[in-house]
Amino acid sequence: MEEAKRIVELAQLIPARNINFYIDACCAMSAVNLNDILGFGETDITTLRSLIMEDQLKAKPQAAIEMLIAYLKDAAGRIGTREGVKILGKLIITHLRKGEFQEKGGPFTKLPLSFLGYAVAEDLMLHGLGPNYSFVGKFLDELVKNEIIKPGFSDYTPQTYEYIRTRCTRYTREDMAAIFLGYSLASKGSLLPIVPFPARPVGFVSVLISEIKKLLPQLPVR
Repeated sequence: MEEAKRIVELAQLIPARNINFYIDACCAMSAVNLNDILGFGETDITTLRSLIMEDQLKAKPQAAIEMLIAYLKDAAGRIGTREGVKILGKLIITHLRKGEFQEKGGPFTKLPLSFLGYAVAEDLMLHGLGPNYSFVGKFLDELVKNEIIKPGFSDYTPQTYEYIRTRCTRYTREDMAAIFLGYSLASKGSLLPIVPFPARPVGFVSVLISEIKKLLPQLPVR
């Protein structure tokens, strides 16, 4: 029990179902290998990227997603639906960004852990107990130490207050929704969340669902 001290403490502050959801989402995102998602033709990939870049939609995920979907529908004859959805997810993850999510270059392997840290800090804040970045950092360290999550990158270092605060304040709620949506599409190849949302959503889970609906209203959330 001592080894899971932070997990136990956190469960006394926010719903355990939220904690489990955030951890499960982080693990599921970490298991997605974006390099395995192959393109369906260099011409189409170039066009899809240019739709985002040339129309300055990089910081407008909702408008960009709508444009990409419209293109994929028009290209249905040469692009399989499942493959197209996975490519859409990959492009959301790698190209549709705001704040720190707008950083150039990779790798993107830290995004799942960033999602987890942001979600916990935001949930604590929504419950009037946070964001408490120091506690969140220790919580993430405990998860990694006990191999509850495997962040999937080799340069992991203990999460300090300043590191957590800096990363969390660079993101927006819309960014988190785009990350979750992107990984969901890239993983499933369909309009389904990467892991099921908990019943009776509260706290940041409710916020996340609301933001995802704004990005892609067709996405099932239950």
